[in-house]
Amino acid sequence: MKNCLQLNLVFLGFLLNSALLGDLKAQSPGSQPDPSLKLHLDFDEDFSIGKVPDVTGNGHDAIQFDLTNNITQADGIFGTKAGQWIYRFFQFDYSGHTYPASQYLAVTNVSGIQYLTNATISLWAQFDASNDNEMKLLSAYYDPLYAGQEQATNCWFLGRNNLPYVYFTIYPASGMRDILGWPFDAGQTIFHFYTATIDCPNNVAVAYYDGVTVFTNTLNVPWIRIYGTQNLPWLAIGTSAMDGTPQWGDDLFPNSMYFVGKMDDIRI
Repeated sequence: MKNCLQLNLVFLGFLLNSALLGDLKAQSPGSQPDPSLKLHLDFDEDFSIGKVPDVTGNGHDAIQFDLTNNITQADGIFGTKAGQWIYRFFQFDYSGHTYPASQYLAVTNVSGIQYLTNATISLWAQFDASNDNEMKLLSAYYDPLYAGQEQATNCWFLGRNNLPYVYFTIYPASGMRDILGWPFDAGQTIFHFYTATIDCPNNVAVAYYDGVTVFTNTLNVPWIRIYGTQNLPWLAIGTSAMDGTPQWGDDLFPNSMYFVGKMDDIRI
């Protein structure tokens, strides 16, 4: 499945030209909140408070548990602010591998977003130059083969998956499946708008790149879920949860797949 998806992404990349990007359907700030939003991180607040607030009022704040290694503010979309992730140090795993580490955010209140049958997940991202083809933007997964089928089936992530492209990937009981892909090298050092729409009842998922439809696929799952750990579901932003707790320093995870670059206007 993945090989076919990779070939299709490359082919679509040649077909989609810059003229199409003029039809950008970007999210822009407005005075009226969208009542359908469950989570909205606009990154315009003071990060020194230890979190990026969920401006919907639903309480899905993104917490910075490592207060000595916070994300910083940078110029974002629409003349507002974005979050900046930067490599700061290295981390290790049980096998002695070494990984560059930046920062991460953790959404630990997932009420109303843990299980989704219909959803639109979107964000602006600018990838800094890096050879890491495993960077994760949003991570709600751990492979059910390791976590336990019942606890983690249909978990998901949005990020790179062994290639410099962005994928929306789920983990059904049958194993990992790249549902959507964006046919462009994510290493471009400018902002792009990534959107995934998920409609499980109608068995369809659609990827948009800068507002343009670039990929459509079936889902074949009844819902998607945020996993995190067996005892605490949480959404990792800027890394992979790796079945670790969201707290910093109490275990070895997260310890890899860290994002470097900017993110802005994350919405579910």
